[in-house]
Amino acid sequence: MKRNKVVIFVCILIVVSLYFNASDKIPSYAYEVRPEHPRIYINSDNIEAIRARLANSWGIQQAYYSEMKRYVESVMETEVVVTNRTSPQRLTILAFLYVIKEIPGISYVNYSIDDFGAKGVEYLKAFADHYSKHRPEATYWSKTCNR
Repeated sequence: MKRNKVVIFVCILIVVSLYFNASDKIPSYAYEVRPEHPRIYINSDNIEAIRARLANSWGIQQAYYSEMKRYVESVMETEVVVTNRTSPQRLTILAFLYVIKEIPGISYVNYSIDDFGAKGVEYLKAFADHYSKHRPEATYWSKTCNR
């Protein structure tokens, strides 16, 4: 019985030591959670570094950016329809593309950054309108955004 307690104690020590060793190796690009708004990760302090990573054709970030851009370009001409099952994914991608602005080395011949922003506003208004009609208890933001 005493041996089992010692084994469990040693296992706990190993797990705890691994945890503290791993937390010392946080990469320099990790985002800091800001006290003024903890869910906003893109801000004036880091937006240029984000743009630089997106402009690096050797980096995986540019591949992700290009894929997001390709995805929203494929739906730019579709009508914005929001139902209870509509995901806000397109809205968040459009907002990201608009906030980041143009990235050197990426083509914007089909749609401009302003086109993405305008489509994002369409989605935001459609979400606000839908939820203010169908879920008014959850729509403080819709009353403030849909003016």
